Amino acid sequence: MNRFISLLSSAILLVNLMPMTALAATTYSGLNESNAFADTVISEMALGTSEESTDAADTGKDDVQVGRSADDALYIGVPYAFDGFALDIDTSATGGKYIVEYWDGSTWDTLVAETTADYTNNSSTGVFSVNWSSRPSDWNQTAVTMDFDEAGNTSDSSSLYFVRMRVTSAYSTRALAGKVGVLEYNLKFDLETELNEDLTGMVSNISFYTSTGDGTIHGSREASTGIYEYALYTPSATTYTYTIDVSGYVEESANVSVSTTQTTVSPSLEYTHVLKAYNADSTAVQIASATAGTSAETCTISGTFAYCSLTQSEDTGSTATVYADAYAPTTLTLIDRSTDSEAQAVDSFSMSYAYEATVTETDGTVITNATVKAGDDLDITCDNLGSGEYGCAVPVSETSGNVTISATGYETRTDTFDTTRNDNTDAQVTDTFRLDANADDDDDDDDDDDDIDFDVVEIDLESDGDLTFTVENEGTDDVDSDETVYIYVYIDGDKEWSQSYEQGDEDSDFLDGGEDAKINLGDNMFDDFDDGDDVEVEVFVDARETIDETDESNNKMEVEVEVGDDGDDDDDDDDIDLEVLDLYTENDDELHFVLANTGDEDVDSDENVYVYVYVDGTVEWSKSFSTSSSDSEWLDSDDSTHFDLGDDILDDEGDEFDVEVCVDTKDAIDEDNENNNCMEEDEDELADGEDDDVNLASDDCSDFRDIDDHWGEDYI
Repeated sequence: MNRFISLLSSAILLVNLMPMTALAATTYSGLNESNAFADTVISEMALGTSEESTDAADTGKDDVQVGRSADDALYIGVPYAFDGFALDIDTSATGGKYIVEYWDGSTWDTLVAETTADYTNNSSTGVFSVNWSSRPSDWNQTAVTMDFDEAGNTSDSSSLYFVRMRVTSAYSTRALAGKVGVLEYNLKFDLETELNEDLTGMVSNISFYTSTGDGTIHGSREASTGIYEYALYTPSATTYTYTIDVSGYVEESANVSVSTTQTTVSPSLEYTHVLKAYNADSTAVQIASATAGTSAETCTISGTFAYCSLTQSEDTGSTATVYADAYAPTTLTLIDRSTDSEAQAVDSFSMSYAYEATVTETDGTVITNATVKAGDDLDITCDNLGSGEYGCAVPVSETSGNVTISATGYETRTDTFDTTRNDNTDAQVTDTFRLDANADDDDDDDDDDDDIDFDVVEIDLESDGDLTFTVENEGTDDVDSDETVYIYVYIDGDKEWSQSYEQGDEDSDFLDGGEDAKINLGDNMFDDFDDGDDVEVEVFVDARETIDETDESNNKMEVEVEVGDDGDDDDDDDDIDLEVLDLYTENDDELHFVLANTGDEDVDSDENVYVYVYVDGTVEWSKSFSTSSSDSEWLDSDDSTHFDLGDDILDDEGDEFDVEVCVDTKDAIDEDNENNNCMEEDEDELADGEDDDVNLASDDCSDFRDIDDHWGEDYI
């Protein structure tokens, strides 16, 4: 009777994987190019079949028959889909061809096309191995029934994911192997930067350690752009510690549980430095370009920040040069990072305006209350920097150098700066303008109007669907009783509402200096729109420009609202509120602060929250926290943590300084209240000491007095 192997198909899917049980040791003592022994190995030959599973995992030689004649086959099976196999060939065979097939649920289908290759070990790896680039989507488990004798006695294997290596053209002799292993890429990394950029060529930049296994990488590959796969030993679910060390990024380490079901990890590597630029009134400046480090590496611009990737050798004592469209180039010294694993350095700095005007009387006395406008159309209001200095953020596309200066009691002067800028790398342009006193000005109306400043401070879609807005007179003078102020409301660019206001009218409180009024337009403003539509709403106060104001640039506000949004979504979704509860010193210069989550929800375990301490506007201490970090109790709802940074932070400060502590500085967490994330105190306020009522939970103090010991030498 001819001996045969028949197949019992089974559509058992990958999601039903069983844990591997073939090996219980803490390290894999198998062979290269594999990370587990095969559960079942069956050799099918013209002369008969043999079950080789035990021989395939022991130390014996020449005890697994591989194949010689056409249609001889070696079946290799495990409880999970895998990516390759390896044989330790003891007796080689030459001159033949083979094909690798898998069970697709109804028949054997090609996995690796017919290959001409000798059955012999590779000189570099010491094994004969076959791999495939991807697992077939229709790969099914199946059981193999073996017929051992002429009497028809059979034995069924377990239902497993099998491949078979079948001879298609005979070999010179029969190949014999000692061990048979399978390769499964059971850990996948989707490796990106914090700006969602793929990192390529990083296979060797990820290393592993585990106390329950050997940490050896038995196989690795970059499967596609930024996607890395690793084959690790997993007798059962095993915890590995991985470390990603990429030059120019903050080193990252974390734990991951690995089993025979592929695990995917998506780390986001931080750049070593982030640059934040501000102008004199603390408004963020849109950076156009920046270079950093000794090699002047080009930084990546995203939003209003520049992200710079510096190697460790470039990090210490290096500088960055920043360019912005309406500001002068600025060079700053970067915060030093002493190790690759040190937290990301965030450098905040102030940029000088593209144009700066000094305004004085003819005798040189500075004029501190001038209104200065610049630009081709004189529509850019310059910021008052104090001491008669006015900074003008004029973009490089406007090259006229036009400027107009006015001040109460003086002539209005229209002029041009002596020189102009044509590129954002050009230096700041400065000029002095002298005004004559206007002795003949007897019109007091302008004096009255110049102390009026209308501002639209808020537009809101209330929970009942009413559209409301708030307008305010930020000046000190009231609008005269004979003056009329007009307000227009535009919906998607069309004027849908207008109203005039005089003193004494309903909702006219905003006409008085320092007063505001909240005006309700009801719920019918969006009748022509469907729920879910995004609609632009613009409110324009003093729309007919009947009032002279100190600032004409803040009379409009435009927001986008979603029709049908009841305004409560944030309350439902964002029940976290991170807050700096207290900031003070003890013993003259020991800096203390208290952080808390006063919301109803805990911060998620996969979130990172960053805390920075500024002294006179410079970051002197920073740290990222997650729920697994030490001193992270304050990330939980209604809990707080008390930090003591010791006296290193304020050691070199003089008698006058400001300290600011900010939490969630990268805005990683959506919060109920985003306005209480910072607390700032000067030296006198700090000395007032601790507020006894601030701690929500524990009175334990996180002691950071020995900062060098806690974070490494020269952390600050």
